[in-house]
Amino acid sequence: MIRAFQSKVGTLTSDRKEIQDIILKHFNLIDRSINPDLSVMEEILDTITPRVTRNMNEVLMQPFSPEKVKHALDQMCHYKSPGLDDNVLVAYELNHYLAHKRWGSVDHVALKLNISKAYDRVEWIFLERVLLRLGFHCVFVKLILICVSSVSYSIMLEGEPFGFIRPERGLHQVDPLSPYLFLFCVEAFSCMVQKEEHEGSIQGVAVCRRAPRLSHLLFADDTLLFYQATLEAIDCIKGILTKFERASDLKINLQKSAMVFSKNTDHNLKEALARRLGVELLDKHEKYMGLPTVSGCSKRELFVSLKNRVWSKLQIWGAMRLSEAGWMVLIKAVAQAIPTYAMGCFLLPDGLLHELDSMLANFFWQHDER
Repeated sequence: MIRAFQSKVGTLTSDRKEIQDIILKHFNLIDRSINPDLSVMEEILDTITPRVTRNMNEVLMQPFSPEKVKHALDQMCHYKSPGLDDNVLVAYELNHYLAHKRWGSVDHVALKLNISKAYDRVEWIFLERVLLRLGFHCVFVKLILICVSSVSYSIMLEGEPFGFIRPERGLHQVDPLSPYLFLFCVEAFSCMVQKEEHEGSIQGVAVCRRAPRLSHLLFADDTLLFYQATLEAIDCIKGILTKFERASDLKINLQKSAMVFSKNTDHNLKEALARRLGVELLDKHEKYMGLPTVSGCSKRELFVSLKNRVWSKLQIWGAMRLSEAGWMVLIKAVAQAIPTYAMGCFLLPDGLLHELDSMLANFFWQHDER
């Protein structure tokens, strides 16, 4: 129960109406459009190459049917964890290369960016312009914008709804369409990086002589940049981030972003570049898309968090009363699914797999005997 509420100016109030007004004012400010810089937006849009062909638009513009809509929605993964993707393995190889690069005249850096409240800050006009620039039919874009902008919601306070908020920006996080729409916004950022790379302002990282140079990996709001560790490259990246923020209002949280350098980079240069961009300097990025980026001597220690997650689930379920079939469904659908994502990318140690099997078997038979 909320007895009192403190406003931004520091005053306390216990009046329910005043508490509701403070909460409504806060969320109205969050959901209000900031009117992005249109001139910068046009500059960014010029870097995007149209991808949608006339034939694609003809398919998209065909009449919708309930069966097609249901089929499309059923294909969308509603789980929070990302699907199996090559990005994880590529990120692992690049970070492994940086961690073991001890010689050479060229220094490299991996910059992990954190986008603050990514879905909540997407400007609808930016999304619309990007979709049109990619070549989507204007009628199709209008339908997408209707889905995005027709959202309204109330706020629950102690079990009772109040207020009415019509946001002016943002994507609804539980909407299965939102991750795909967010990717279009991030595509604009990718095109900006590719343009600077093509002009020679930044250079990506190649793990061996004939390998392709990679400058960035994007998966929704998980962003990794790889480039040569120079002042010119840092200034170029800083300019890209500034323009992207002004056009889309997707702000980079520099306090939660971090840099990792190759081992051959001078320590003074590391500190200077991290200070110039305003991000934290780390020895290694712990995880990317929920999985480790660098492996040490013991893979067992690297993936022990999987065992801990399964154990915590079993502890929560301990007080539940289910039939034998109920326990089987719960274990197979939830507990055994936890390590599946990691197993799709890495070979887990045999000892860890045996421990997971034993843990689940003991849990099942203990509760079955009850």
